[in-house]
Amino acid sequence: MLLYCCFPFFLFGQSGFNTTYDFSTLGVNFSGVVAIGDSLVVFGDFYNPNAHKWNLFVSKLDTMGNIANLHTWDMGWNTNTLNCKMILTTEESTLIHANVSSKKGFALKLNQNLEEEFFTVFDDTINRVVLHREVVEVSDGYIIGGEVQYQNYDELAWASKLDYEGNVLWYREYGTTTDLDTLEDVFDMAVTVDGNVMITGNLVFQTWQDGEMVYWSKPWYLIIDSDTGEIIWERKYAPFAEERVAFAIEPMEDGSYLTGGSFKFGEIEGYPFFSIDIRRLDANGDLIWRKPFGPVIQPTEQFVFDILPLPDGRYAAIAQGDLGIDFSPLWQNRAAITIVFDPEDGTESWVRVDTIPSDTIDNRSNYVQGGTVLSSGSIVVAGYNNDYPAKGWLIKMDKNGCIQDDCAITATVEIPAQQPTAPLIYPNPASDFLHLEGEVHSDLWIEDMQGRLLRIIPRAKTGEAIDVRALPAGVYLLRGKTDGLAWVLKWL
Repeated sequence: MLLYCCFPFFLFGQSGFNTTYDFSTLGVNFSGVVAIGDSLVVFGDFYNPNAHKWNLFVSKLDTMGNIANLHTWDMGWNTNTLNCKMILTTEESTLIHANVSSKKGFALKLNQNLEEEFFTVFDDTINRVVLHREVVEVSDGYIIGGEVQYQNYDELAWASKLDYEGNVLWYREYGTTTDLDTLEDVFDMAVTVDGNVMITGNLVFQTWQDGEMVYWSKPWYLIIDSDTGEIIWERKYAPFAEERVAFAIEPMEDGSYLTGGSFKFGEIEGYPFFSIDIRRLDANGDLIWRKPFGPVIQPTEQFVFDILPLPDGRYAAIAQGDLGIDFSPLWQNRAAITIVFDPEDGTESWVRVDTIPSDTIDNRSNYVQGGTVLSSGSIVVAGYNNDYPAKGWLIKMDKNGCIQDDCAITATVEIPAQQPTAPLIYPNPASDFLHLEGEVHSDLWIEDMQGRLLRIIPRAKTGEAIDVRALPAGVYLLRGKTDGLAWVLKWL
């Protein structure tokens, strides 16, 4: 795998850029970016020193990131647009769905001139926390969604349908509040090939291990009818090694899905670290392939925010990772990671890592908020840093991962093959006993292709024979760990 380790530089004749924006204010956060042809529209919030509060902004930029116009809104209260969503509608309007506070959110639709088409405020009157996160366009309106937390800390996913004028047509809540499964977060929404809506998120799973209660996160996928909000199907995958693989979802034309997130790769001095994980699921949610990318850089905290289709048929995963060397604290010196890969098997074309220009050298964090693809195939990543004052930033690279026309980069390194490796299993198919060849350092988990946990083999040993005579004929997954490497094997 070829890795571009790229640090900020500014040269004439560039096909891309890496720059920050402050709008001459006391703080700017970029929360999203969309492409209209080869132009860009970014949104977020900025600190208004005259009003002593945060206000919303939307700005249009040219293909090289120069600001063409800037529109701001003083809505009468502090905005809080972080971790929220902006989309480009079919008529090339922009629609923003964002938080205002723990009980209030809004949907703002703007035309191509960034003039307001509708502005709807959602003010919850019940004593609960409502987070506004996602928005997608369906055939006859828009679906928005997020999480809701009640006073007893029960947390559920929610979705609501808006018409083209921003009026609410229905509202529904989803999920479970059992002792074993509770919703943690909703991370993405996408429209399926048949016009319905998939919601992705994580559930917290509680179980006993070695006499102690432990908590794992497991991925959760839900498809709802875009007309009624009713559940079409729901999938909960068995947890293992604190997997988190439901941060981003992208439907494909054949009805399958690409999903990205992270998985627990191991620990450093007692701190868990997570690496990038990309998967392809079929139309029923069964696994087609899984590609762990990790650790791409320093092995600390890495996860995918967006998966974007490219004009040439490949896909780009927009991710975030840490550059910390001493791992104390783990959240400092975050970088933007871009991975371009083949959807057929996950083979990567290139991986790019970018730091962001900053006024401070130490204790800096950069927060990736997503990306977009221009008609030329160039990729743009957006986010903000924690300088004082904070700044928004954009990184643009061409389809080959280059900022300069001649693709001169500061460093090119080969990432060594991931070690250790997963064991071998035989025979495959197996009707009575399954044998392991290779090192195993964990319990083994047997799951069906629906993600249901069927059996746990405690502290499996190398060469151990696993009795599978009680399992009916079918396809199964065997999960385990070797020296901190989480692996999954498929067998019949």
